[in-house]
Order: sequence, then structure tokens, then C-alpha cells
Amino acid sequence: MSVMSFRAACAESTVDGHPLWVVVDDSCRLHHEACVFLALLRGMGQSFNAEKVYSISGTLLTWCSDLGLNWKQVTLLDLARVLRFCSRNGWMDAELLARLSESKYLNWLPPGKEAGEDDQFRDVRAHMLKLPNLSEEAPNHLTPEQLLQVVTRAGDRFLVALLGCAGARIGEVLGMGRQDIHLLSGSRRLGCSVAGPGINVPQRANDVSEAPAKSRFAEGAPVAEDLARLSTACSLPLGAGY
Repeated sequence: MSVMSFRAACAESTVDGHPLWVVVDDSCRLHHEACVFLALLRGMGQSFNAEKVYSISGTLLTWCSDLGLNWKQVTLLDLARVLRFCSRNGWMDAELLARLSESKYLNWLPPGKEAGEDDQFRDVRAHMLKLPNLSEEAPNHLTPEQLLQVVTRAGDRFLVALLGCAGARIGEVLGMGRQDIHLLSGSRRLGCSVAGPGINVPQRANDVSEAPAKSRFAEGAPVAEDLARLSTACSLPLGAGY
């Protein structure tokens, strides 16, 4: 039985030309079930980035092919082994794998379990996925004064202000160009969908910043007029993301 290797690949839709994710084998043949699942995500309105994350299913398919398993019949234990497989190949952080379980000492044994002559069976590995504990001194948010102390470059201050005013995601702002920022009192003639000062959040295929917007459709958002003052203090490259 030949071992097949599967991977995620970015393709171009034959319908509208937009980028999409697929799962292919060594011969660039589509994996039918995986591609149908990704198409279902697109139909549900899931973002391009979310679709990319789910396309990692090619890792599971590769692992199953390597061991001669049917991917349709894998168990929960098999999925845990997939994570170890990903860790060995450098596809995921080994630290995350270590946090999936931790050592515990059982003061009270469950029914039917023996401690052993030297209590050696009281030490077990318990499944536990934990996020790092945050420092109690860490603030929940930064005040404007603290931001001015941390963010010193004019361009960085404009970026932070733009995120706060528009409520945009970082990937959306990084994918914007100078032509998408309209800080005049009215920019309808320039194609802006916002009545006053605002921004257009584009969804461009193969964006030069490699930070595509989460939404699959172009959107607009209003911003404060004071943002224009910050924009004059920095230089925005024409036709490229920040």
C-alpha cells in the first residue's frame, strides 16, 4: 500500500476568481471529502483565515496513510497521536502538546484501581489543556497616557488609533492601502461607502501584506475626524499595506 502525503494549498475559484483553500495529495489531486468540507465553510460565510486553519485536515490524512488507517474510522486516541505526529514534524508547538496532560497524585483512588505496593500507581498523567496564567499586575487595558508612552512612532500611533476608531481587525488594517483611507469630510466620489471620514476594508486576492481581511466582502467603517491629524505625522506608502 503506497503512502500518500496530503497538504493544504491555496487555489483560485473558477467561479469568481477569489482565493480558496483545498487539500491535495502528492499528485495535486483534490481530496474530495476535505474539499467539500472547506466549501461548506465558505458557504456558511466563514472567513478565509478560518478556512485555512481547517485545511490542516491534510495532516490527519497523511498520518492515517502513513499508518495504513482509514481516516473515517479514527478514534479519540488516534487524534491524540496525530498531535504527537504534528509535534515531531514541527507543525505545532511542542509546548502545546505538553500542556495536554499533566502529572497528578491521586489521594483518593477511583473504585477498582489499586495503588500498588509503593503507591507507584497513584502518579498519573491527567489530560489538561490550560492557558498560561496572566500576571495579576497586568492591566486589562491601557489608558491613552500609557499608550503614548509605549507607542512612540508616528506610524504606530496612527495604526493603533485606526484600530480603535474603526473597530477593525489587525489583518484588515494591514491589508489596507493609502487609497482605502478617506479622511475628508466626504469621499463618495472616490468610491467610499461612508458618508463622512471613513475607511474601506478591501478583500483582495494575493494581498502584498499577506494579511487578508477576515470578511469575504469589502466593508466600510466611519472614523473620527481627529484621525486626519495623526495621518499627517506619518507617511503611508501608496498602494501598499501599512
